[in-house]
Amino acid sequence: MTIVTSVVQLEKQHLAQIAKQVQKLTGARNVRIKTTIDDSLVAGFTIRYGNAQLKLINMSVQKSEST
Repeated sequence: MTIVTSVVQLEKQHLAQIAKQVQKLTGARNVRIKTTIDDSLVAGFTIRYGNAQLKLINMSVQKSEST
């Protein structure tokens, strides 16, 4: 299972492109994607894949903590 986390729901064509790239990275025939929403992101997305989703591709911008 591949978990894609973003600030908004991604469109189907974007998820298909992500699945295609994960297939290239892993050599898997089928990639199942689960989507989650994370309000702490400003833009972009993260992709967790591999055994127990231990591999991470981070293409996100997160809100910074004010001090």
